[in-house]
Amino acid sequence: MRFLVGQVIAQRYRVENLIGTGSGGEIYKVWDEKRSAYLALKLLRPEWSHNPELLARFEEEARSLAKLQHPNIVRYYEMVHEDGLAFFLMDFIQGVTLRKLLKEESKTFSLSKILSIMDPMCKALNYAHEQDVIHCDVKPENIIIDQNENVFLTDFGIAHTTETNTDIIRSAGTPAYMAPEQIQKSEITPQTDIYALGVILYEMFTGRKPFSGDSAPHLSSQNESVKWEQQYRMPTPPDQIVMFSGINPSRIVLKCLEKNPRNRYLKTVDLLDALKKMQVEDDTFIHKRVEPDEQTDDVFNKKNKAVFVIMAGIAVIVTVLGLALASVKTPTSISKTNSISAQYNACMEVDLGLQEKSTLIECVTSVDINDDGFMQVNFRWELVSVSPAVGVTIQADTNNQNMYVLDDLGNRWDHIATGGGTDQSITLKPGSFKEGWFLFPALPSDAKGFFFVDEDNQVRTALLMRKW
Repeated sequence: MRFLVGQVIAQRYRVENLIGTGSGGEIYKVWDEKRSAYLALKLLRPEWSHNPELLARFEEEARSLAKLQHPNIVRYYEMVHEDGLAFFLMDFIQGVTLRKLLKEESKTFSLSKILSIMDPMCKALNYAHEQDVIHCDVKPENIIIDQNENVFLTDFGIAHTTETNTDIIRSAGTPAYMAPEQIQKSEITPQTDIYALGVILYEMFTGRKPFSGDSAPHLSSQNESVKWEQQYRMPTPPDQIVMFSGINPSRIVLKCLEKNPRNRYLKTVDLLDALKKMQVEDDTFIHKRVEPDEQTDDVFNKKNKAVFVIMAGIAVIVTVLGLALASVKTPTSISKTNSISAQYNACMEVDLGLQEKSTLIECVTSVDINDDGFMQVNFRWELVSVSPAVGVTIQADTNNQNMYVLDDLGNRWDHIATGGGTDQSITLKPGSFKEGWFLFPALPSDAKGFFFVDEDNQVRTALLMRKW
């Protein structure tokens, strides 16, 4: 603690107490004798005040705050240099951080609670981005909720502007909330802050962070392990951790956490719109925790179920498929007696991300139950595209454990056999399809239904109610 309680700084700021530490300094609650108001004083550590680069960063934070006059951003007053010290003044907010709420309240937040925090945060960040300021350290510790439930964003200590695009700014931050491009010292954009909001959303919806570092190779520290996962692993979808009733935020959260910034929301207000559309009138949903069997495979090792996009005239695949591209015959079913058949039309859409709008449609068409209770899920893949030049190669799914069933009790069931077109690599053209099947163990007798999950593409069907 550099300042003592009761000490008067610059002949007007009386120190009340140390609030905490921030990016490169200490923060005090002070009484401004001229304004007759409590303020927050942020002091650059004295040993850093003679370091030109660190001092420039601190002064840039003050300039960033000076540019931002928004009701949900902590208000800045002035920068002061006094007796070799550098500090600036901003509003003192009497309240609690989002981190404290996450620790004190239940494991997950209601959607209305989440929106009450995300609404002002998205608007504050959208405003900052319009002023060419990117926060780069959005996290629960930097979100304050006051006694009147007003929400404020603070600590622009490593904020990026067009004038401060340095490696220090790019790589600084809190590992659990850092976007891959920030870790890799690549270009910082508003999508960098959107990634951090995705981590916070994940935490509020599930009660835990998407990346803990537990699955990373042996690295020097926990922080380095988390950084590795941020770059190379896909997060477990929230709906595989919490059973949601009425809403499912997984698509929104996972869009924020895309590795490629271009695949995230363009603006924070676009994220806010998506959250508001998801809101339901009664503002309730069930939180039943399920423990995932294991985390998602490394994004570089997803070889079992790869979807390759090709453009006619650009790439040539030299492969003997032995199958027509226009269509694939219905697969030969496994041998069974006294089977029960239930018809479904549960489809998932995979956007291939091409300039020419192209979508891979994956559907559960029916389920056959054989005499020993085993469940054969019949499946269909179809390519829909506005361009006839687009082709998609669907790899064989003979032992891909990223295609599985999740029952409504939270149990995961991996397939024990595949057949038909499922175990063959086939290239689809627009309007063509392939069909196949996956064989799963019998569902528990008290399971009322199941989801079919394609974890590689982060999609799943709606709940398929049991019909047998």
